[in-house]
Amino acid sequence: MAQTNVSFAPPLAAAQEFIESALAATPLVVKNASGAIFSIYIDNSAAVSSVVYVKLYDSNGAVVVGTTDPDWIIRVPVSGIVTIPMVPSIAYASGLQVAAVTTPGTAGNTPPANVVVVRIVYS
Repeated sequence: MAQTNVSFAPPLAAAQEFIESALAATPLVVKNASGAIFSIYIDNSAAVSSVVYVKLYDSNGAVVVGTTDPDWIIRVPVSGIVTIPMVPSIAYASGLQVAAVTTPGTAGNTPPANVVVVRIVYS
């Protein structure tokens, strides 16, 4: 796992980019406070047989993947890349956490076997 945060110049000066090069079933904190999502990019191109479900949680507390209800779930096809621009942005109230699994729904908690890359532009 390798995380990076990137800052932007105006007019998106308040935005940052969270980059995770090996997203798994362990939730990662993007931000521990309220904010907004401007875009999400998910790369599942390394997968040859598994759909990936990226779960996003509006939470700054303890998240248990497979138990905690995600606020958003994004399906990424086998060998697929998904880019979602959020216009207007989508607000989150408490914080933002992200994880990836191979089983849909709240109960899914099996990590992907292949590398999943995620990039989230947020404030």
